[in-house]
Amino acid sequence: MYYVNVMDLCMDTVSDSIHVTVFPLPEVDIGNDSAILCDGDTLLLNAGSGYLAYLWQDTSTDSTFIVTEPGLYYVIVSGPGGCTTSDSVFVELTEMAIELGVDTTICIGDTITFYAGEGFSSYLWQDGSTNSTYTAYETGWYWVDVVLDGCSVTDSVYLYVDDPDVSVELGDDIIICSGDVIVLQPQSGVFNSYTWSTGDTTSSIMVSLPGTYILEVEGGCGESSDTITIGNYPPVNINLGPDLTLCFGESEMLNPSGFNSYLWQDNSTQPFFIVNQSGMYYVDVTDNHGCIGSDTVYAQVGSIVDLGPDTILCEGKTITLDAGYEFDFYNWNTGQSGVQSIEVTEGGTYSVEVNYYFGCTSEDEIYIEGVPLPVAVISGNDNLCEGETIWLNALPGSYEYYWNGNTTPDSASIEVTQGGTYVLRTENVCGDTTTEKTIQEYPLPEPNLGDDLTLFPGDYINLNPGQFNSYLWQDNSENPTYPVSYEDLAVEDSIFFVEVFDGFCFNKDEIIIRIFNVEVPNVITPNGDNKNDIFKPINFVGVNNHNIMIFNRWGNKVWESNNFNDGWDGKENGKYVAEGTYFWVLEVYYGTDNVKKAYKGSVTVLGTGGS
Repeated sequence: MYYVNVMDLCMDTVSDSIHVTVFPLPEVDIGNDSAILCDGDTLLLNAGSGYLAYLWQDTSTDSTFIVTEPGLYYVIVSGPGGCTTSDSVFVELTEMAIELGVDTTICIGDTITFYAGEGFSSYLWQDGSTNSTYTAYETGWYWVDVVLDGCSVTDSVYLYVDDPDVSVELGDDIIICSGDVIVLQPQSGVFNSYTWSTGDTTSSIMVSLPGTYILEVEGGCGESSDTITIGNYPPVNINLGPDLTLCFGESEMLNPSGFNSYLWQDNSTQPFFIVNQSGMYYVDVTDNHGCIGSDTVYAQVGSIVDLGPDTILCEGKTITLDAGYEFDFYNWNTGQSGVQSIEVTEGGTYSVEVNYYFGCTSEDEIYIEGVPLPVAVISGNDNLCEGETIWLNALPGSYEYYWNGNTTPDSASIEVTQGGTYVLRTENVCGDTTTEKTIQEYPLPEPNLGDDLTLFPGDYINLNPGQFNSYLWQDNSENPTYPVSYEDLAVEDSIFFVEVFDGFCFNKDEIIIRIFNVEVPNVITPNGDNKNDIFKPINFVGVNNHNIMIFNRWGNKVWESNNFNDGWDGKENGKYVAEGTYFWVLEVYYGTDNVKKAYKGSVTVLGTGGS
């Protein structure tokens, strides 16, 4: 407390005071003044808790900062009274690269030296040796792990030691069917080079001609060759005979005997085939060597005369009966002959007998009946709602029905889905008649509950389908709106629907509302038994993007992913982490505004053997 007394010439005194509070400066420490960042790793800077505000060099305001590249990093923290202080760290990047070379092959008795390079602080080979070089002479994988400034990197190479005893086998001599193709290739082994007597240099060749074939191979440490002779069985001779001409109703048997199996054009397998229709017929046969032959024959079967189905005829009308053009002679029961068609003016039974060049005959008849004029009557509802279907029905009869100007016959009944005037014309050979019916259509009300959506904790929505005369929700409530909150919903999807009435028509709308409830395992045992080996959140329905990070108890990040399909296998840099508790941070982004929510927790790692 500070105060002052002032006295004037008249000895009058006045006073004033002020209270001053001195706040201590906050203290912040984000680590040593310099730090090492391994290539490909991240570094977590933690300013600690208990401050009113944080400001990092990139204007971010979290209490922690994740470093991914070298440079100067600092944070300013604010304490009570607006007092601030800062701390900084300079991060240097340690870049490391080694290359043991590509996988290679040597011969037995030779050696090869792998060089990991100089300048590293330590070396560790697969057998525990610690030199910068390693001399190998056995088949297997070789790897080295090098360390510099606390950072490590690993490379590996596979060495194959080849046996100089190279041997190639093409197998026994064989006989193939004439025209067949066979693939010649070594029965086992992979060689450096191949040279065939045909001049080919591939590991296999396709041959169809008989003869002797030689293959020479080189295996890197030795050479070998082998010979195989290919023979041919005689070709399969099959003959189905000449093409066939048959009268309608006649048949012919195709019988190519003397073979082991048969496969006809219709996939039947009997040794013969009965032909009674025009078309192409063929067969594949197999002899006792397994060789295949085939032949084809074409069959033409004569036509039959067809005057068509029985029909109707009005008095005064004419029908033309046509027997078809493909015949040589025509004889009608009306006494007419030699003509393809006749004119009929009255009902009755008419027949024709025809002959054609195969020497075959055919006969057909037709019955023609007269009928009265048609009538047209439409029955059915006069009103419908939009989207509704009603039926308009014509009076049954032996008619053809034409609705709304159609030029092809329709059925006696039609479906009506919209208002308007519907015209029916009924017709037969005697004439036609027309009637019409007017349907009044009312539009459907249009309730709209919106698109399907996902609710997150704390979310709330009031479903409003719009303004109508009445409402009926899925729970039989009748309010104009329906409130839904995240806490009201079950774990599974919930369907809400409403039926509204506007005084004329009913209509419905529905919406599926899901809830977001991320499920995260709290224990994993990455021991390779395919049970609880992976830490992976599930149930990302409604999430646009996400990011998940795993930290150890010292705050160092051991794993991170923004891929929905990724999971943590309990490893850091390819090695299993020590058993214990690890901490996860899950950030999800949802909605059209990409709202961010963060979830935190821990997971216990067991069964890795570490400590």
